[in-house]
Amino acid sequence: MTALRQADGAWFGVQIPAPTALCTDHAAVRALLVHEFAHWFYIATRAMNGSESGDNEAGTLDLRNEGLAESDTQINAHDWFGEEDARRFIQHGDAATLSISSQAAGLEQQFYVVSPRMGDTAGAIDIADDVKAHIRSLRNRRV
Repeated sequence: MTALRQADGAWFGVQIPAPTALCTDHAAVRALLVHEFAHWFYIATRAMNGSESGDNEAGTLDLRNEGLAESDTQINAHDWFGEEDARRFIQHGDAATLSISSQAAGLEQQFYVVSPRMGDTAGAIDIADDVKAHIRSLRNRRV
């Protein structure tokens, strides 16, 4: 999950490494993308709920020092994804994505490899109106 810059704004998005994009196991790639978008929806939900409740000034959200486990930074898959994607939802290191690694064997020498920079701040992030509406709907359902 990352902030993607476009024109004068920034949007939440997901970037995948080249070996994942080249993987022919479409189910594994889809499972990985659903997993990554679960983080995206979590961050968007935290920012929206904090901003609209007044807990976070101007929607500011900093998760770097909360000590959350990777699995703590995801939403309930059934709230955001179709039944099939929710049923097949994976966590980090799940065997369902092993085909991505196995197909990528040897490709490391063909690509410029970097580790993602963690802890960067993104500044203002735009959240699409339909995502905002869904977050509000889920919040209202739980009240």
